[in-house]
Amino acid sequence: KELTEERICNIIHNCFLKAGVSLPELWLIEADQYQSANAMVVGFPFRRGRFKQGLFVTRLLLNECNDKELEAVMLHEVSHIKLKHMRRRFFYTILTIFGSAIFAGALLTFVYYLIPNLLLPARMVAIIFPLIIPYVLVRKQVMNHELEADWFAVYKLGADLDAFTGVLKKLDQINSVDAMYDKSQSKKINISHPATDFRIARLREACNQDDTSDSNNESDGNKAA
Repeated sequence: KELTEERICNIIHNCFLKAGVSLPELWLIEADQYQSANAMVVGFPFRRGRFKQGLFVTRLLLNECNDKELEAVMLHEVSHIKLKHMRRRFFYTILTIFGSAIFAGALLTFVYYLIPNLLLPARMVAIIFPLIIPYVLVRKQVMNHELEADWFAVYKLGADLDAFTGVLKKLDQINSVDAMYDKSQSKKINISHPATDFRIARLREACNQDDTSDSNNESDGNKAA
């Protein structure tokens, strides 16, 4: 149903104002039967039509987050819009499917004329390749987009770092997600986000780099003086 709670709407509206992007339709997912605390942006920034953009939040997310945590989550979602992740993902998916199909066709042609004895295995590769490669590449892009949105939300839009890292851990507990970073997770089909500990480490690393850069600049300024 449509999200109409004034306090929540004001927080979300302010997040979109910070990023300078238009506010999409806001929808509340009442899913008490599922232990899911989540927020997501779907669609494209069209004003009308079936694929117009919308922000969906679950009731459990609103119940479990304080205002700072909710703002951090919303700024992360806003970052996806600001960075045009949905659009980039859409065209990248088309490109990878098209490229994989061309490769498969070229492989079949090559084998048919030059190595006809391998035509059967080549057909198997030509069938599987366009299915697997786009999935692997797009999934990697999705993970990179999550890290990119994390950084943009904190260091460009001003999300509170402690609130954001705290709410990531809280959501892992609610959603029963393992927070530890394990490279073997990349082989699991149901994992579409980087592990929370890895995301937090990347944010902390960026923070330390900024602190080091500021210290070096201050030191250079003192030497010049």
